[in-house]
Amino acid sequence: MLVTLGLAIALYFLAVCLLVHHGFKHMNDPPDSPAKDEGLPWLCYFQLKDVSNHETWILVCLTNAVTLTAVTLA
Repeated sequence: MLVTLGLAIALYFLAVCLLVHHGFKHMNDPPDSPAKDEGLPWLCYFQLKDVSNHETWILVCLTNAVTLTAVTLA
């Protein structure tokens, strides 16, 4: 139980780190860039419709972390 909960916490941490990295990557983009037009500035310019590269790994980490948490605590 502790191993799966630890893995879930690690996945949450990885998702947050990737999200912050994504925000820093697009912070200095021009105002008309797709990240700033379509992204959510309060969520590190996360573009839900552009699920590729960072967005994909963020969603994979979050869904796996939520699943592991639910299975462990159930």
